[in-house]
Amino acid sequence: SSVTSISSAFQFIDEESGLDHFKIQIYQLRDGIRSQIIPDIHGDWMDIGNNITRTSYTLEGLTLHQGALYSTRVGAVNKAGFVAAFETDGVIVDTTPPIV
Repeated sequence: SSVTSISSAFQFIDEESGLDHFKIQIYQLRDGIRSQIIPDIHGDWMDIGNNITRTSYTLEGLTLHQGALYSTRVGAVNKAGFVAAFETDGVIVDTTPPIV
């Protein structure tokens, strides 16, 4: 695990028009406030490419905060321009060493 990266696994299928590309949003829930942190403009998406066989993505270089909950929203855009999106339940950053 890391406090500088977040990974998501996903699988989308569009048998009608086919997939065109994927995009992503990352949210942080910290001190009771939920905010979109990637991209930093609310409602925008970050394009993660057109490799339609992709089933995971890792974003590095983040500053994740102790105790905050991070969730990832992945959008699959089909060739007709429609988006199917799924948001993860999220993970809580906990860097506290285990007590034995």
